[in-house]
Amino acid sequence: MSWLSGVVAWRRQHPIVLLAVVAPLFVASIIGHLSVSLFLFVLTWIALYGVPAYARPRHARITALAVLTTAVGVLLAMAPVTEARGRDGVLMAGVTMAGYLGSAWFFGLYQRVRGERVRADERARIARELHDVLAHTMSGIVVLAGGGRRAGGERAVEALARIEETGRRGMA
Repeated sequence: MSWLSGVVAWRRQHPIVLLAVVAPLFVASIIGHLSVSLFLFVLTWIALYGVPAYARPRHARITALAVLTTAVGVLLAMAPVTEARGRDGVLMAGVTMAGYLGSAWFFGLYQRVRGERVRADERARIARELHDVLAHTMSGIVVLAGGGRRAGGERAVEALARIEETGRRGMA
């Protein structure tokens, strides 16, 4: 199973490269009427999933266009064979291919959106905590400043020193 960890790492770091490596093998096995192993079938699905999930959106859109163009080309190349096997062979092949490609792509998009939502929630939580800390620090500074103003003299100097210390901690 060490190959699977390698695939997962490549899927996250270089999703388009992984797809460019495994997809031609998968397409060649389909066009060449080779028995498609479950390994190649799953590996290509993982690679397809990784593109919308981890690639830059612009690169993912370009890759989607290339994948769809290739899929249509494979369907056209396979049309004589699939029609010879049954009346609705091309239609069934198209539905199967659309399900295969669509499921991988939309699960990848779901992963991207879910990850973005989690990151946005985390940023909002950090912002709330930062706001609370700064509000607490500022209210402490206001109280110290008011007390120092009223006290005057030596106590005012002490209050100003505490204001400075509190301000520095708040900034840190």
